[in-house]
Amino acid sequence: MRYFYLFIISWLVTCGLQAQDNVIPAGHWMMNLADRYEIITGKFVDGTQLTAGFVQRKHILATHDTFPVLSKQDIFNRDEYLKKDLACGRATEYPGFNRKPFWDNFYASPAYLLDYYDVHKNYRITFNPVLAMGIGKDMLDNSKYLFRNTRGGELKGFIGKKQSFGFYSFATDNQVSLPKYVNYYTDSFGYLPNQTFWKRFKAQGYDYFQARGYVWWDVNEFVNLRFGQDKIFWGNGMRSLILGDFSPANLFFQINTNLGIVNYQNYYGQFTDFSPITGASLLRRKFGTFHRLGINIAKNVNIGLFEAVMFGRQDSTQSDRYDIAYLNPIIFYRAIEQQLGSQDNALIGIDWKWNFLKRFQFYGQFVLDEFMLKELKAQNGWWANKYALQVGAKYMNVFGLPNIDWQAELNVVRPFTYSHFRSGGNWANFGQAIAHPLGANFKEIIFKISAQPLKRLRAEFTFIEFLKGEDFTLNGLNYGGNILRDYSTKVQDYGNTIAQGKGIGAGIFDLNISYMLQHNFFIDARMYYKLYDQNDRYPNTKWFQVGFRWNIDSETRLMYY
Repeated sequence: MRYFYLFIISWLVTCGLQAQDNVIPAGHWMMNLADRYEIITGKFVDGTQLTAGFVQRKHILATHDTFPVLSKQDIFNRDEYLKKDLACGRATEYPGFNRKPFWDNFYASPAYLLDYYDVHKNYRITFNPVLAMGIGKDMLDNSKYLFRNTRGGELKGFIGKKQSFGFYSFATDNQVSLPKYVNYYTDSFGYLPNQTFWKRFKAQGYDYFQARGYVWWDVNEFVNLRFGQDKIFWGNGMRSLILGDFSPANLFFQINTNLGIVNYQNYYGQFTDFSPITGASLLRRKFGTFHRLGINIAKNVNIGLFEAVMFGRQDSTQSDRYDIAYLNPIIFYRAIEQQLGSQDNALIGIDWKWNFLKRFQFYGQFVLDEFMLKELKAQNGWWANKYALQVGAKYMNVFGLPNIDWQAELNVVRPFTYSHFRSGGNWANFGQAIAHPLGANFKEIIFKISAQPLKRLRAEFTFIEFLKGEDFTLNGLNYGGNILRDYSTKVQDYGNTIAQGKGIGAGIFDLNISYMLQHNFFIDARMYYKLYDQNDRYPNTKWFQVGFRWNIDSETRLMYY
């Protein structure tokens, strides 16, 4: 039976049941704790760089004993959450965990329902059920009720004497009813935000299946490999201007190299063009290759340089091809473009993070899509001066109040940034932006306050205000806000400004309260209010929802626009 179980698990992995565990998922509360640790200690987590979105659980586990104790909430986060959730041993190794395992394997460790563990054969397999239920009301639409019904499972494990090879699987079946304004995306563009394929569920809802996953291999103490289907997030802010987690998961291969203060990451992704091939049901594929070189130039200062290229290839039979020239792990992609005679969409940029006074963090990103210095100096609004900028700050323990943290962020993206004259070159996956959810041609400010007044109680309030230039009601002209459109159809070469076209402004107020009743079992309440300065196309919305979730993280960061 043991060999049969191993065969089934290997079959599930190779058939694409999809995942994440060895690396902390983007947006997970554990990432917030790691970031908080770095700020209030004034030093980085050993062996990793949070900006690169590649944080292994073993690195968090190695630092939790030195997590600074500032309050009873910090003690709880360290001893009652991190230690249990990162458990590498059996229940008897955790003082205070009194539950006896059933049949040796059920709740044999604090965080897992099923934990099949054989130290002599050097493998371990764990399983958790995943469940989330919620009900709510759209208060501006008496006929609109909200609900969430998510069921699934989480399977993970490692094989090998040194635990150097492993996998993780996460899959759920979902039926949801979402706020009325989300219908705009499905009715106008044919996609459901954050998801791939979906279908209608009864009169008001959606039905979709969600699956993510990968296998990983620690080649040695310096190099880690991952292959599978998942999301990744590069950056330190609420949003990323290079690789965000708003679009659906995609197939990828990742090489992460840590050399002390230097981190180098290669990310090769396959994305969906969302343009059906004529005469076939397949969707076109496109590809992206990303490099990031991160350096800790001081114990509290990190600088990252990155480059990326997005491209699509179709031959005479319309079958997609990957250009193997982009497999080169160290070369500049603009040079490859020139050698190939191609016009793919290459970007370069820089990110930074500075933690100071054991209380503050200053961070940001700058992305350069295309520019000409002569036109930039002339300040004449040339359309191809395309760039994006993010600046932000975090403040831990505001005014000395324990576990009350503050964050502010500004994002600005010029018109036509991330777009291309071919759909295979735009910065989108399944019709949804790979970087910032608003795409391009906008400016945005974000303020967030996070509080943990009690050990098990967390609250988060977020305010977002943005102004975006749209194309609709303007005779279908292209003003640079829709990254899916061919930029050769632009309205003008000069005089382009941020939020040009039909400027749409909105304010978002989002309050989330969460109480952890048992380990990874949360009771949630959320109030969301979104007000547009013009609502002739986008309806205002005000809704609330209450529910619970078990072994699944909150998705509040993936706010629908």
